[in-house]
Amino acid sequence: MTLLETIGLVALICIVGRLGLFIYQLLCPVKVDVKKFGQWAVVTGSTDGIGKAYAIELAKRGLNIVLISRTKEKLEQVAKEIQGKYNNAQVKTIAFDFSKDGSSYSTIREGIRGLDIGVLINNVGMSYEYPETFDKIEESEKFVTNMIRCNVDSVANLTQMVLPDMIKKRSGLIVNVSSISGRRPAPLLGLYSGTKGFIDLFSRSLAAECVSRGVYVQSLCPGYVVSKLSGIRKASLIAPTPEKFVISALDRVTVPFTTGYWTHELQMSFIEVSADSDFPIQNLPYGVFSTKDNPQPRIGVAIGSKILDLSSIKHLFDGTQMKDKQSVFDETTLNKFMSLGRSAWKETRERLQELLSKDCPTLKDNDQLRKQAFVEQADAIMHLPAQIGDYTDFYCSREHATNVGTMFRGKENALNPNWLHLPVGYHGRASSVVISGTDIRRPNGQTCPDETKPPVFSTCKLLDIELEMAFFIGSQGNKQGEPIPMDQADDYIFGLVIMNDWSARDIQKWEYVPLGPFNA
Repeated sequence: MTLLETIGLVALICIVGRLGLFIYQLLCPVKVDVKKFGQWAVVTGSTDGIGKAYAIELAKRGLNIVLISRTKEKLEQVAKEIQGKYNNAQVKTIAFDFSKDGSSYSTIREGIRGLDIGVLINNVGMSYEYPETFDKIEESEKFVTNMIRCNVDSVANLTQMVLPDMIKKRSGLIVNVSSISGRRPAPLLGLYSGTKGFIDLFSRSLAAECVSRGVYVQSLCPGYVVSKLSGIRKASLIAPTPEKFVISALDRVTVPFTTGYWTHELQMSFIEVSADSDFPIQNLPYGVFSTKDNPQPRIGVAIGSKILDLSSIKHLFDGTQMKDKQSVFDETTLNKFMSLGRSAWKETRERLQELLSKDCPTLKDNDQLRKQAFVEQADAIMHLPAQIGDYTDFYCSREHATNVGTMFRGKENALNPNWLHLPVGYHGRASSVVISGTDIRRPNGQTCPDETKPPVFSTCKLLDIELEMAFFIGSQGNKQGEPIPMDQADDYIFGLVIMNDWSARDIQKWEYVPLGPFNA
């Protein structure tokens, strides 16, 4: 071996060694005792969800806690809870609204002055009340200002406040809570996604600046966690409780980026998903499709621009709920699968996300099975996903009910008295539910355009299109006479779709009294 070859080999060994060390540190992070960073931890957004869980867990691990949040009463409740559990923990509270003018940060600065702060958890954040396009946000100037102050300014200001002292003593930990939504575009949550993207890049940049000076800075990008912000109420494999999530995340504080929880790490797929796709691994909608070369309708899920044919991989659903029921994926509709209930749906969803994750070799490394199982959406013909046994239409938008009532009865009597007290609904013909793209014939029926004359039979002249949310109901249902409690309703909801509801208003106006509509 020549000298040049020897040098090349040594260089290659060094590169491979450093790469191996990097991968090992990423997958097996070094656990640290957080008490070594300092005596106090500062936690923002600390009265609920992840922030509260951090405050309690850090107190459990021996730190004193500074709680910062908006509501004084809630701060006092959390402080009382911490001191009731851990007698030795000191707790300070600072009531502060991060969405207000940033000139008042002096309140926080004075509140933490002189404390040996070792840990900062920048958790405070706000999101949308409901998804919306950026141009249609109500009170948009106020909304934009408040979100940037709360999600961006808070992180930068609190970090600037505590980082210099941490660097001076060469010891500290800063965890900035971003989101998986900050790692990829999130249409209808654009500003939230952008602010979380700032946190991610800001944190990873600081991590590179500070690690050689004894301070860990981490971008924490969780997926779904049970909290008020996420709207998730029940814990699952992919949506842990805040307490369980925080325990996991604190074991990973030495890495500059983490999702914090093992199933959130799995929520990155080996299937390429474009930034504008509606179907990342977190959203795998079911459907029924066929192709020109195989006209048999079959069940699949969308992932990126592809469809995963579940009939081709049914043998991989080998959990306790599905191992004896794999044949449901040979059906031409979802009805039999829907009838299995929530436990089977949950197990199937978790198995799908596992099979599609970047770290699972079962599908990723089996070229033959992948070729058989994946179909391009562009090559698919979609079918009605379920046989519709019954169809109930609920009249639940006050604005819509007022508009239609005005059309039928006049402005003074737009809403009937019962509308404000019970869920008004009526049955439609189940056979009228069809797949998107089906041509719709304009209805014919009786109308009464002139109340002084007899009705006439004619083509509808007031055809109305309503964009609605439709629910597919599954499980075995309830026995006759036994209602389903409200807190169990979601156990029966299999899925949701967007539905166009076409209404012949002139026909409906004439026939809806007393028991219609029928033809509308």
